Amino acid sequence: MGIPNLAILFAGYLILLLVLIEASHANDCTEFEYKYKDWCCPLCEAGMRVSEHCTRQFSTQCEQCPDGEYSDRDTGSEKCLECKSCDQELGLQIEQPCSYTHDTICEPMTGYYCTENCLRAKQHTACPAGLGVKEEGIRFKDTVCEKCSYGTFSNSNSSTEECKNWTVCETLKLKQVEPGSAEADVKCEAERNRTIAV
Repeated sequence: MGIPNLAILFAGYLILLLVLIEASHANDCTEFEYKYKDWCCPLCEAGMRVSEHCTRQFSTQCEQCPDGEYSDRDTGSEKCLECKSCDQELGLQIEQPCSYTHDTICEPMTGYYCTENCLRAKQHTACPAGLGVKEEGIRFKDTVCEKCSYGTFSNSNSSTEECKNWTVCETLKLKQVEPGSAEADVKCEAERNRTIAV
C-alpha cells in the first residue's frame, strides 16, 4: 500500500474518530445542557425560554417568559408553562401571584378549606341545630361537629358556634316551665305572686 493510500486511510479514521467523539458528547450532555439534534446546548435559566437553539458557532439564545407564563427550572424548551388561575367559583383566591419563575399559589377563601391539593375549595360545614362545633374549620380541614351533650344546646346552623349551656332559671329568680333539649334552651318565666285568701 502506497503512502497516498495510507494518508487517505488515516484521514478517514480521523474523521470517523471526530464523528464518534461528537456523537458521544451529544449523548452525554451535562446537567447544565440539553440535547438538540447532535449538539449539547446550554440550558436557559429559570424564568426564561429558548428563543434559538445553539449551533456549532453560537450558544443557546434565551428570552424571558411572557406575562402569564413561568419556568421554575433551567430549561431547553421553547415554551414556558401557563400560570394557574385561582377561580373564586371554586372557592379559591390568590395567596401568591405568578412570577416568571414561580406558578400562582392559591388558597381557600375565608370560610372554605382546600380539597384536591387546593385545586378547589369547599365551604366549611355548618353544624345544624342539636350539634355544636367541636373544632372550627381551617385552610386544609373541614369543621368537626359534635352532638350537644345533656345540659347544652345549639339552635342555630353555624360553622363557628359551640353548644351553649342551658339557662339555670333559678339564678335569674325565675321558674323553669319547659325542659331544655339538644336543640333548645329551657324556658323560664317569672313566678306569679300568690294571694292568700282571708
